[in-house]
Amino acid sequence: MKFVKGPSHSMGQIRHLYREDETFRAVWEDYRLTTRAHQHFKAMGEAGMIRAEEYRVMRDELKDEILEFIERRHMHQGGNVIGN
Repeated sequence: MKFVKGPSHSMGQIRHLYREDETFRAVWEDYRLTTRAHQHFKAMGEAGMIRAEEYRVMRDELKDEILEFIERRHMHQGGNVIGN
């Protein structure tokens, strides 16, 4: 799954959090599922347009939650990079 990386985190951090934190893992799985649903309904064209938009909004909210989670963890770790 493609996840746009920001300057303050790495995929190593995401993998570390996924392995170590149950709450992060649940949010990541929700993100993964809403991304799939968004793609499914988007592929339906006009018939799936409304549902695709609903899932896009959910996906974007979960992505923001993931980024906030990473930033909080990063700050808690004193700015040290974890999981690389």
